[in-house]
Formats: sequence, structure tokens, C-alpha cells
Amino acid sequence: MSRRYLGPLEVPSDSQLRSQTGQEANLATSPLLQGIASVEDISTEPGDYVLDLEFRGELADKLAAEAAELLEAPDINYVPFYSVHGAPSDGYYSIESLQSSRVDPRTSLQQSVRDARLVHKGSRGSSLRGVTTATSTLTHPFGNDESDVVVAVPDAASRTRWYDAATGGTEPATPTNVVEGEHGPVACYDPQSASYTTPTLVYDLDYGEAWRADVQLWDTRSQTKTDSSGNVLWQRCFSPAHDLQGAFVLDTRLCRLHLNPTSGSVSFEEWDTGSGAWSSVSLPSSSWSLVDVDVIEIKTPVVEAQLEFSNGSETYAVNAMAHRGRSRMLYHVPSRDTQGAMPSGLQDFLSPTASGSIVDVQPSQVLRDRGEVRA
Repeated sequence: MSRRYLGPLEVPSDSQLRSQTGQEANLATSPLLQGIASVEDISTEPGDYVLDLEFRGELADKLAAEAAELLEAPDINYVPFYSVHGAPSDGYYSIESLQSSRVDPRTSLQQSVRDARLVHKGSRGSSLRGVTTATSTLTHPFGNDESDVVVAVPDAASRTRWYDAATGGTEPATPTNVVEGEHGPVACYDPQSASYTTPTLVYDLDYGEAWRADVQLWDTRSQTKTDSSGNVLWQRCFSPAHDLQGAFVLDTRLCRLHLNPTSGSVSFEEWDTGSGAWSSVSLPSSSWSLVDVDVIEIKTPVVEAQLEFSNGSETYAVNAMAHRGRSRMLYHVPSRDTQGAMPSGLQDFLSPTASGSIVDVQPSQVLRDRGEVRA
């Protein structure tokens, strides 16, 4: 029996997949994920399903909260729904709730998320993944590099090429470099090398490979990331309205920015390919402390949040963007009539975490029909 996933989340064990013909397929049983999932075909459109999830055990509340946020994520257009060993229902789905997805707090050890509608949008056979671009110029004091422009996908991606939605044209896309992340190599492409003004990078990729390079926003829940058994204790966040329980972590799989507005602390780590572990990056002492984190958007290629700092007498806001394929944050000073240049003390404090690039590609994850992008 094969494990089944919805995006990066494992579907609970002991579940059944029911088709219109009445055929049933048992899904995976995972010793680390207790509970049941009902995945039922609905009659509105072929390939659409209603998903009910029930989680049990000590992590039930965390797992159900992750699922509920993913099911209602405003900035994630589609997710892969797939079995590790393949199933007829494998494909890309948008998620539309028949009723509001909800966590049912019957006990802390038993939680449910129900009545989520999965709407079939395509499959690897009919569609290619894509990352759209629309470059904009950032304002920050950390440099003025206009050549450091990155669109990144897992290095496992194949058939990569640039696509122009305006003309339907395509041309080959070659990575400028490959970087090693926590979960594998990531290929970086420069959209400025394409002949098109706003190119889309299209590619094919196994359903289960995307999460390895996707940017993730975490809530530490005041825990270490994993327990002694390797179970993940941090919570994946998919909603900008997430209620923080610990500290936020903006994670590109190459670097992690830890933000704790309760304690005021900020810390930074980078992935050390030599040791295969996270390594702390020293930040200078500063009179500036973090007072608020306002999450703006959570997409698979980028997570953006506005950070507000205070030195006791004044406050200053700056947007931080964690981009797929980057080992440092992109920063942007938002336009405010009451806010001037970034104070030097805050600039010095954030400098070790910052990229010098002033170009934001504003990436969005999309699907393109193979007929659209056929060479």
C-alpha cells in the first residue's frame, strides 16, 4: 500500500478512495500519522473529490491546523494530490471548500477537517508546471545589484524552457547555477536571459519533488523542529492570518530567518552543505528589536512578511521576502510618508541576512496546458 499526499502534507492512514463506479482503493497506513481520511468522488465534475480528514494522537491539533490552512490558502493556486506509487486520481487540484474547512476540537487528541472539495486542474500528462515572472525594483540599503535575478525550481525538473504567454513562443532555459539545499539541489534560472519581457519558466516534475525546494513559513510552537523520533513539531503555515504560537521561520531550504515578536529576537541560519546541517550566522548586537510580524503572502516560490522594529523611541518597517533558490532574504522598504531611510543601526543588524539584489521577480506558481507550450 502506498502513502498519499496533499501537497507537502501526508494524508492520514486507513483511508479509502471511492470512485463513481463504486470501486475502492485502500491508501497508505503510516505508523507516524494516525487517523482516517475519506476521499469521495462527487458527481459535479469528473475527477473532483470531497475530502474529509481525521487526525488522532498527540500531534492531531497541529496536523489538522496545517490541513485546514492549506485547504483555505488564499495564495496557493493548486497542489498535487498523489500516491507515492501512483494512482488514477493523481494530479493537480485546486481546493474549494463546500463548507468552511474546520478543525473539530472534540478532544486535543482527535481533530477533523471536513467537506473540502478538490477540483481537478490537470496532471503531468496534460500540464506542465510554471513560474511566472514580472520583475520590479526594490528599495533597500543593502546593495544595488541588478544582475542577481533568480527563478528557481528543483534540479530534478526536466523539459525546462521559457514561455511567452503573449505570443505563445518558447525557447530553451538553462540554469545559471545549481545550489544545494536541505532537501536536495535547486536549479537557478535568470529570466533576463530569455527573449521575452515577462517569461514563464515551464517544466515537468514528479508530484512529490516540489516541496523539496518550496519556501515554507513555519510556526515553531516554541518547540525544537523535531522530536527524538523524528516527528516534525513545527507547524507549516499556509494562511497569512495564522495565529502565532511561537516564532515564525521563513525557510528557503537554503536559509532560515527566525522571527520572535514576543521576545523581540531575530536569528539567522544557513544550510551548510559540508556538514549537512544548519549553521548559525552571527548578527551584531543592536538596540533594535522586533515588535511585529505581519505576513503578507504565502506562495510556494516566495513568502513575504512586513517586519516592524523598535529601538524604544522610534519604529521602522521593512518587508522581508524569502525566495526559492536564495540563501539570503530580499528586503524592501515600503513607501511611507512618515518613514525615511533605514536607520544605520537596523541596517547593520539585518545586513548579514540580506541579499544585495534590488530585483524582485514576483514569482507565482501556475499550470500550463501542454498544448499551450508545445514547441
